[in-house]
This record gives sequence, C-alpha cells and structure tokens, in this order.
Amino acid sequence: MKKNFLILIGCIIFAAFFIGCSYYQDRHSVTKVVSYNGNILRISIDGVSADTLPTSGDYYLANYDCKSSNTVLTWDRVNYQLKVSNGNKKGGVSCYLDFQTNPKLADMEVGSYVSYTGNNGCSGVACSGQNANYVSDTDMGYCSDINYKFIVNGWRVGYVKDGSAYLISAGSPECMCTSSDGTSSNSSCSDYETTNGVPMHLANLDSKALTYCNTDYAYGGICNNSSAWAMDAADFQIITGGVLSSSFCNNQYSKVACGYRNDLIDNGGYYWYATSYSASSDSTFTWTPYARYVYYYASYNVNGVRPVLRLESSVLVVGGSGTYEDPYQIGNNTFWINNGATTVSNANKSSVSLTLMTVNATQMCISTNTSVCTNYVDFSTSYTLDWSNEVAGEKVVYVYYKNSFGIVVASMNRSITLSAS
Repeated sequence: MKKNFLILIGCIIFAAFFIGCSYYQDRHSVTKVVSYNGNILRISIDGVSADTLPTSGDYYLANYDCKSSNTVLTWDRVNYQLKVSNGNKKGGVSCYLDFQTNPKLADMEVGSYVSYTGNNGCSGVACSGQNANYVSDTDMGYCSDINYKFIVNGWRVGYVKDGSAYLISAGSPECMCTSSDGTSSNSSCSDYETTNGVPMHLANLDSKALTYCNTDYAYGGICNNSSAWAMDAADFQIITGGVLSSSFCNNQYSKVACGYRNDLIDNGGYYWYATSYSASSDSTFTWTPYARYVYYYASYNVNGVRPVLRLESSVLVVGGSGTYEDPYQIGNNTFWINNGATTVSNANKSSVSLTLMTVNATQMCISTNTSVCTNYVDFSTSYTLDWSNEVAGEKVVYVYYKNSFGIVVASMNRSITLSAS
C-alpha cells in the first residue's frame, strides 16, 4: 500500500514537472535549460535559444519571467554577471530570460533616463530636457521660486502603456503663465484667466508641450494631441495611483499615493498640471514643493511646464544604461507612408513614398494588403510603391526587417486610404 502510494505521488510530481516544463516551452519557445548558481534558467539571446548567459557583446536583459513573483534579476552587462534575489524563499528559482542587443524602450525600467531632443518648435537646450534656469547638476533650475529648485533634470520614462513608453521631463524645461486675454509668458503675467475651467491656460500648457515632440519617435509619426501634451490628471494617476481632484489628492500632506517621495512627481520645483481645480474654477492644479503636495494656483503664477511624449512602440534602446549620467540612447524600427499622411490622392497613387527607419536591420520586405512577405531586399531608407492598379479604399502596408543573422527584428503595418479623386 505504502509503495503504491509513493508511486502515485511520484507520478503526480512528474506530471506537474512535465506540465510546468511544457508551459514554459510553449510560452517562450525556449527549450534549453541552464543551471546557474542553483537556479534553472531558460535563455534567449536576440531571439535565439542559448545554453549560457552572454559572455561577449553588449546585451540588455530586456525581459524576464520567473515562477516566483518575489524574484528580482539584475544583469551586469559590463561584467556579464547575473544577480538573483528571491526574497525570503529558500532554494533556486526557475526563470525565462530574454537578452537583446536593442530592446524596446517600453521594456526598460520606469524612471530610466533617456537622451531625447524635441524638434517641433522648442528652443535650445530645453529641447533636450534641460530645466529652466539650470546652472549645473548641483543647481538644476527652478520655476516661480528660486528657493525651490528641481532635483532632477532631463527626460525620463514616466510610464508604459499599450506597448509604448511615455517620456516626461524630469523637471520643467520651461516656465509659463497665462494672462486674462489668453496670452502666455515665461516670465510674468499681470493678471489671470478667470474663465471657468481655465480653457485658455490649459490650451497654452498643451501647446507648449507640443513643441517638444519629435516625429522620428512620436506615436503615429505625427506631432499632435495624441503624441504630446502637458502632464495632467490622467498621467498623475498612472504614475502614483492617486486621483488628482479637489476631494482626493489636493492639499494632502505626506501622502505617498499622491506623489510624496515619488521623484517622478516630487521633483523639487513648482509646475503645472493641465487640469483645472474644477469645472467652475479659475485655478489649475500645481505641484507645490514647499509642502510637497498638490495644490491649486491662478494662471498668473509662473510655474513649470512638463511635456508628456507618447513614443512609438518600435522605439529601441541602442546604447546607454538608463542612468542620469548615462541615459539610454534611442533609435526607431519603423516606417511612414507619405510622411505620416492618412490619405493618398488618386493623382499621386503611382508614386507612394515610404520612409524607413531601423537601427539593427540589413534587409527589408514590403507588402500591400497581405501579411505574407517573402521578397527581402537590402535595407534602404526610402522606397516607392506603385498603386496605379489599386482601387480606392483602405490599404494596409506591411514592413518586415531582418538582421544580419536572418532573424526578423521588426514587423509593422500601417493603414492609409487611397481616395477615389
């Protein structure tokens, strides 16, 4: 009886192990198992299964997935060493690790610093995220009050949503106020907007933020209100989990859920949120550093503007380590049709231009209206489609990039409408 019981237990354990292995293999398509300091690892390097950690080259740990949710992995890409931290759990862990030469920015840690420069009307060093009134890294600038200076500078990954990284200025690259006539200034305003909900002031904030867009990285390849805006209540909630309203995160001292001690929010200086205090109010929410909380101010105050920039999901890390001293360098594996246009006129359908960008591809394949693409050619930054025989309607263009190893490193598609006239 005891023997049969042990056999039964053994079968259950084997079945559980087999199911677990099958789960990992099906989920990640990586079958090689590596023993590393008592841990079981399944490793992928640039999409190819491997039996060792990288020992040369410049690889990022883009993703990892461990059976234990308490596990934290840290990869030293200079010395090729992996640190495994598993809380209070005893014994080794089982993890899948995805190493990439150029991982997506959206896969990197929130709060990381990014080298980025806007080009949609911003001016000078502010375009690269340098704070207004910046002097040095020990005197990082201010808005409104010289006694409350920003403690961070540059651009950072504010959050990730729907596969895209959202950059925010670490501090404020410029300051702004709005007068009663709707005009804005970066130095002083004699009076303030009294309109309910302060629509002119909010519009000015968004208009300033839009100048920091860059079409090489912007969502959809277009600078508009879907790719750039001034930080508002929705951004605040994603970053903190708190609600920016008169009854929640307003005037709340030392409340972590309302931004206190979160350096993406609590950054040392005064800055606006593009959200009015209420629909009937003539005031706008502001981060107030003397108390380190959210309060509200009239628009004649000169507070900072913090642009939020939604980037394409295809934006990649091509260098750097994500620190302030060594921010991530970025590139883009993407393409645009007629420079981001949404329609092609019938008169121009014989010459539809594609602009192609990539950081790690040597070949490309282009197809219209079918996702099947086999005719790879050498990569070029431009390509022309002849749609002379195409009928009017929506067209979907598929583009694939392969690297020098013949591995598809990007697959994208975009829609554009061919008009009948």
